[in-house]
Amino acid sequence: MIDLLSNERLVASIDNDAIILTNQRLQLVSSGNYRIIHLNQISFIEVEVKYNYITLVVAVVILVGGFATGGQEGGIAGIILFLMLMALYIFLPSKSILVRSSGGTIAHKINGIRNADVHRFIFLVQEQMNKIKTV
Repeated sequence: MIDLLSNERLVASIDNDAIILTNQRLQLVSSGNYRIIHLNQISFIEVEVKYNYITLVVAVVILVGGFATGGQEGGIAGIILFLMLMALYIFLPSKSILVRSSGGTIAHKINGIRNADVHRFIFLVQEQMNKIKTV
């Protein structure tokens, strides 16, 4: 857990307290990573989605190879494997939240966290940033 500064309060956290938001800063404590960005230094927040293009290439190679080497039976097996790999490609992208400042970046994988929870967390970060600007 985070030690709070004076006049600081916990606002929210995500991914079992891996990223903690207070009314003054954002802190990442995960897998040996420890980074802090003060809210007034945040310049950019995004959710990055990356697809594994190797899976797509392998799927196409299996589809073509199945028809080229195995005739009709190979083609059917190629289609089945192609569809399975395409499902993996489409439904299992890698998602990360990125928070950038002039001094560095907080990057954390958020696979398995609901989109609504991620969007809510980003909204809370923005809300706290706006409160700091008005002070």
